[in-house]
Amino acid sequence: MRRCLLGGLALLASAISFAAPDYVIESFPGDQVPDYWHFRGVKATKVKDGVKLVYPKYVEGEDMWPASIIDFGKGGFTSKDWSNHKYLAFYVFFESEKDSIIMLRLDDTQKNIVQETFELKANELNVFAIATERLAKRGLNLKEVCHFDMFMERLKEDHVLIFHGVRLSDQPYPKEVVDKWIKETLDHLEKAQKQVQKVDDGKQKNWLLEQIAEKIEFLKSNATIAEKLDFYNGDWLAAFPDRVRRLEFYKNFANASYVVTPIPTTLKLMPDQVPPQHYGDDLMTLHAAKGDAESVQLLVANGSQKLAATIDVTEFVSEDGKTTLKPELSPVGFIPVANPTPRPYGFGTQGLFPDVLLPTRQIKVEPFQNQPLWLSVWVPEDGKPGIYKATVTITPEGDLPKKQIPIALKVYNVTLPRHGKLHTCWVWQDHNTDKWFKGDHDEFLKLNLKYRFDLDRLISSASLPWNKVFSVDENGKVTANWKGFDERYEYWWKLGKNTFNGYSAKWFGYGPMEKQINVDVETQKLRLAVQHLKEKGWIDNFYTYVFDEPPPSHTEGAKG
Repeated sequence: MRRCLLGGLALLASAISFAAPDYVIESFPGDQVPDYWHFRGVKATKVKDGVKLVYPKYVEGEDMWPASIIDFGKGGFTSKDWSNHKYLAFYVFFESEKDSIIMLRLDDTQKNIVQETFELKANELNVFAIATERLAKRGLNLKEVCHFDMFMERLKEDHVLIFHGVRLSDQPYPKEVVDKWIKETLDHLEKAQKQVQKVDDGKQKNWLLEQIAEKIEFLKSNATIAEKLDFYNGDWLAAFPDRVRRLEFYKNFANASYVVTPIPTTLKLMPDQVPPQHYGDDLMTLHAAKGDAESVQLLVANGSQKLAATIDVTEFVSEDGKTTLKPELSPVGFIPVANPTPRPYGFGTQGLFPDVLLPTRQIKVEPFQNQPLWLSVWVPEDGKPGIYKATVTITPEGDLPKKQIPIALKVYNVTLPRHGKLHTCWVWQDHNTDKWFKGDHDEFLKLNLKYRFDLDRLISSASLPWNKVFSVDENGKVTANWKGFDERYEYWWKLGKNTFNGYSAKWFGYGPMEKQINVDVETQKLRLAVQHLKEKGWIDNFYTYVFDEPPPSHTEGAKG
């Protein structure tokens, strides 16, 4: 995905006049704004070679996402099949003194949605081109595209755009612009080649030099402009700065077949990324209180051969040899993200993101890739203070060397309270937990408490049997039996849970209460619940989830 700045309207004709194979979705001919476009909160007027769009300053109560929209079957949008072209391009001149952000939403008939975010340069003709291959990787069915939506969000002032059109093309930029990009890229690679040659490193250096030489030869060849544009927009060039940083990172390890180095637990690295710096051995010593847990992250950074290895860790043993603590060691698993949250709200980057801890002791690492390992140790509340030591061992298959990494743990004579003073609760819904835990919500809750996450189900509690407490007789009188409820409360309290979902009358403030629930019966239940929780001294550990993101228009209903 690239944005081309052409500096003014004089170059517009050369920028968007192409050969017949281009599929023009819109070029705004004629002297009227086409009535098949839908403008949501946007004022549109016809101007020469386009449409002037005024995206308004956001006002409370009005649409937060003003947009310009065209759907399949309208105007030039006569085909849902975008698979025969390499790029989707649209052209916007931004009449402003300050840069901004514009976003694009595309839908297909299978209800897949892809969003892209673009930097909108002020007082420039912005040519936004997105590779259709990228859209396909993000989940869009290129044969069934049905919706184009160009929107902005909560603007602090009016934004004036001149929209010149949308098209599908194999070469969305003028030849002179692509030639300029290719020359700049060639110069950059030749300079980088000289820098890399000075680095005192073997395998990494040679690997990168071979790739640079291959790309330079390609750019100097008789390959077509379209082929060179594909390279310019491709993954290799986008990742090139990371490849150079990787070489800088590895130069301290000379020709090591693979490296194991500690990195902060707050640092998440994709398989082809390297840390921003080398971290000292201080990270190899953990510090914990009694009743606490601590972790260290070890990065296995691989060299030029595939690495298949077994990982293992000993128990942490006290200096006198009488006390041991059993750690947990797991490889970090990577989740493929094809449709990332667009910038500025997310990373906006496709790829493999580190996330889960895998229940295995086997790792496989491709050449010049990374594999993080995550080690955690829990200290019991009655644990013995002092220094403990353990060893992580990596045993590769074949003739690669085994590595042993010593880890130290210092336990302080301080006990971390089981219950935090801050009451928080993560809520979840049952869409996936029933599948993951086969309906065993207790195991799910206990797994989260292990990591000091206090959570409960969104509406009705999964930890307490509210559904078995109350009985209603034929006259509508409510009585309560608290025996089973109190036992479950004590069970969870001992495990460290300090925040509980209260009784839910299942009213969400979206209208008159009497139309949704039996007000008299539910009022009795709530009064009995409050009375009991106060008598037990538990009332401050409960919350009630009454509203679910009510808009300002529902204020009066919520008061009911």
